[in-house]
Amino acid sequence: MGERWLIQWPPDAAGHVTWAAPGDGARVARRDSLATVAGLAGRRVVLVVPGEEVLLIRTTPPKGSRNDQLQALPYLLEESLSAPVESLHFAVAPEPGTREMAVAVVAVRLMEEWLEMARTAGVQPEAVIPAPVLVPLERAAWSIALGADQVWVRCRVHAGWATDREHLLFTLRLALEDPAWGERPERLIVWLPPDGDAGLTGLGELGIAVEWRHHAGELLTLLAAHDRPGEAINLAQGRFAPASRVAGWLGAMRPTLLLCGCWLLLRGAEAGLELWRMEQQIVELDQRIEQVFRQAVPEVKRIVNPKVQMSQHLDVMRGAGRSDGARGGLALLGRAGTALQATPEGVLNGLSYGENKLELRVRLPDLQRLDGLKQRLEGSGLRVAIQSASRESDGVAVRLKVEWP
Repeated sequence: MGERWLIQWPPDAAGHVTWAAPGDGARVARRDSLATVAGLAGRRVVLVVPGEEVLLIRTTPPKGSRNDQLQALPYLLEESLSAPVESLHFAVAPEPGTREMAVAVVAVRLMEEWLEMARTAGVQPEAVIPAPVLVPLERAAWSIALGADQVWVRCRVHAGWATDREHLLFTLRLALEDPAWGERPERLIVWLPPDGDAGLTGLGELGIAVEWRHHAGELLTLLAAHDRPGEAINLAQGRFAPASRVAGWLGAMRPTLLLCGCWLLLRGAEAGLELWRMEQQIVELDQRIEQVFRQAVPEVKRIVNPKVQMSQHLDVMRGAGRSDGARGGLALLGRAGTALQATPEGVLNGLSYGENKLELRVRLPDLQRLDGLKQRLEGSGLRVAIQSASRESDGVAVRLKVEWP
């Protein structure tokens, strides 16, 4: 198969990229122009993309075939995402040792831009992988790789995040408190540049043993030296799968596809007839449902959706409306509002409510103010989950999910 060449992507403003080959921990990553990288055409190439652009999460898929699971996946995660699912690309991988599925979420626009730049440079990557999940991982440990201006953290095979030195300790504390990131590690393995010192005394406050190691200088060299093909989640799936792989699969499956086409033609008439019969049964069932509804609720004259209307009618009869309850939406909004008023530096940019959960979009000066707001919300008896926190020029944009415990 040959070794894989790792390219840190996308190129910088000057059109230069850093690239390295695996298998030699002492090899220094090279920095070249795109014209030089074009010489890698025909080799096995991996694009290593920014971890801050990729959301790495896990979920328990519904029962059913893999195709059914993949189709349902975007809507299972919709409440956890800040962008419409139609604008996002989802890549999946099995979570080792569990029934869960690891999911990588990235903007479709970014995937298109990254792959178009690669095609223009004459490079056809076999994989597109977020940088954090290429950091070497050991049993019962989380790995932290420190570069000159970036930090990558890997806590599971398919989970990790990108940050900077200033916010490393803060993000580690958040992750250790959140069971979604996995079990608390026994060790923290910190990879430092050759001439770098620890300079991270705060890690000792976490109560976890810390092991200090050194890499060759460029973080990409560390990833290349420990590259394990097929282990990390690959964004190049579905519509973004390498064309050669798809074409090869179609070529191998051509005879089978032809036989399937003939079989489908023979079964088409029978399937059409069966579908017509089922449609007639559905019409009859709808008529019966409407008849029963009119008998049960004669005061309703306009029927749109009998199931929903009957459920609403039963809620009214039982007094099941929760909006006036002590733990309803208004009470939830009131408590959240009190916490926000106690945070004068924060700016509420938007909110939404649904399924007894409140989503707040807030802008704060820094992450310390976020920690204070989170503590105030929890102190008022609410459960708080930080959905996202991104650093911008004028502060930190935060999305919080607030609900009753």
